[in-house]
Amino acid sequence: MRFVLFFISLTFLINVNTVLAQDYSISKIQSDWLSKAPAVVRKSEHSSTVNSKGEISFKVKIAYTILKQEANELAVMDVNYSKSILFKSLSGKIFDPFGKEIKKSKKSDIQDFSNFSSFSIYEDNRQKVLDLKQFKLPYTVEFEYEVIYPNLYYINSWVPQNFPNIPVQHASVSYQYPKDIDLRFFSASSSIPVYKSQEVIGDSKVFALELSNLEILETEPLMPSPVNYLPILYVAPAQFDYDGYKGDLTSWKSFGYWINDLNKDKDALSDQMVSKIHELTSGLDNDIEKTKVLYQYLQEKTRYVSIQLGIGGLMPFEASLVEKYGYGDCKALSNFMKAMLKEAGINSHYTLIHGGKNVRKIYEEFPKDYFNHVILAVPLEKDTIWLECTSQSNPFGYLGDFTSGRQALMITDNGGYLTTTPKYTYDHNVQTTKAFFDIRDNGISSYNVETVFKGLQVENGSLLNFINQSNDQKRKWFSQNFGLTNFTLENLNFNFLDGFSPIIEMTTNGSTKGLVTFTGSRIILQPNQLNVYSSNIRNTKKSREFDFEVLTGFIDEDLFEYTLPNEYLLETSPEDVYLESEFGIYKLSFTLNNNKLTYARSLCMYNGTFEHFKFDEYLNFLAIIEKFDKTKLIFTKSK
Repeated sequence: MRFVLFFISLTFLINVNTVLAQDYSISKIQSDWLSKAPAVVRKSEHSSTVNSKGEISFKVKIAYTILKQEANELAVMDVNYSKSILFKSLSGKIFDPFGKEIKKSKKSDIQDFSNFSSFSIYEDNRQKVLDLKQFKLPYTVEFEYEVIYPNLYYINSWVPQNFPNIPVQHASVSYQYPKDIDLRFFSASSSIPVYKSQEVIGDSKVFALELSNLEILETEPLMPSPVNYLPILYVAPAQFDYDGYKGDLTSWKSFGYWINDLNKDKDALSDQMVSKIHELTSGLDNDIEKTKVLYQYLQEKTRYVSIQLGIGGLMPFEASLVEKYGYGDCKALSNFMKAMLKEAGINSHYTLIHGGKNVRKIYEEFPKDYFNHVILAVPLEKDTIWLECTSQSNPFGYLGDFTSGRQALMITDNGGYLTTTPKYTYDHNVQTTKAFFDIRDNGISSYNVETVFKGLQVENGSLLNFINQSNDQKRKWFSQNFGLTNFTLENLNFNFLDGFSPIIEMTTNGSTKGLVTFTGSRIILQPNQLNVYSSNIRNTKKSREFDFEVLTGFIDEDLFEYTLPNEYLLETSPEDVYLESEFGIYKLSFTLNNNKLTYARSLCMYNGTFEHFKFDEYLNFLAIIEKFDKTKLIFTKSK
């Protein structure tokens, strides 16, 4: 009610004061946006003007009306620049709810910072920052800035709606460039008519486009990346010149030739390193074993740092520098590994990829740089080994969910080729647990637990990062990832089995006071306390709009055996459970033999994309699993 009264009174005041200014008055915002959105983009104007040298003047004018505190950071504008990217200007204004200008920024309001990453040692990035945050809401900020990019490789694509929950009143973009320069435009969105937006004016080509009233995109649980649903105009040059390296982006093959050219003559190693490579690989029978021993050497002797200096953000450092200093970024470490393999007589391919938990869409028909990471591909007679060269803990040949199951650009002497990295499907990601519990009359239970993790399950709770840490850290991991309460650990051991699909074996034993509850002559036991499935997914809308995606499928196999005190009988025998759907299979059985209860559980969850109208069915499937996982049994002491 407080919000309603505020809105009514504010609307009255706005109507009285509309003469002050029309453009940024919140009376010009549609009512449902005022109630739902944390902010509204009132105006977004992007322009790129290319000169005959290929330099780009990039100008932005953007205005946000901040409606809720959660969007207040939009009133801070960061403009990145470097030795390559020239900063020209930054200014801002603040407007009250009626659209009246109340403040204009001064040069002294702009701060200058080094934009230095915590994992970087070579970087010349800086930021100009203008902070116009206000405490009293709502208000509007308007920013204008300009930077100069050195060449066409930097040309910006256009994303008119950067945030799905923030609607846009008006957005425009323009590209003006000489007729002898060829820019390419592509969009998968029907709202961006690429081929109707270009014209020739004098000696220039102009691409211009305007969009209005871009609505709130209400995100939904398990929704594929919103980037797949927002309008995006992709822009890339046909040809370009980056610091004297001439490139062609009209095909993946020609793009690969350019990357290969950047990498040329960067594989030289010292005589000592050559001798070390032959020492490490001497006596090994096959290329897999040779690749493995060199990869383990890489992990032991190098570490990852970011390097972002001009074309150094695209070009790797020489292998000899990684050898000398023991560090490098993804490009340099992959190049160093490639150089070692070459010396060992093994061919490999530098491979561009976009890393991250969500898979980024790559449009095969529109070659451009979609990538943010480099890995190495080692083709063998029957398979390809994929190497993550920045990780000191990844098992040999294991990519993990950061780069698995997505398209990548493999760089060869014959250009670039799109390929796909291996995907870890549900049957690769298996966790098997056997647990034995001895329940005593005093409420203390001893336990022995044996668990085997395979595939992506080795990353449960960041397990891969814990297995080589201190015993205290390992115990902390166990406490956070297994459901026992009030327990003591006597022993906890991990055994790592290397392989393309890694395996970790865990054994532990100890005692717990929290396994069962004694109430008079009864024992209450929840047989599954180690591995209860709980999704925490809620349906936030009555009618779902988008399909949903289960990124990681898996199989859990559990066998728990309980030895109960003598003379306790099960009050009611539970029925076995079998559930099967397109989302997975769940099986549960109970076997009682004298005072031994055996609990057998199997859960298989499929990965994949499912139609939106099946979401309620999916939630119901998860709810039933959670309900049965929390089944409690009551045992009564016989008289």
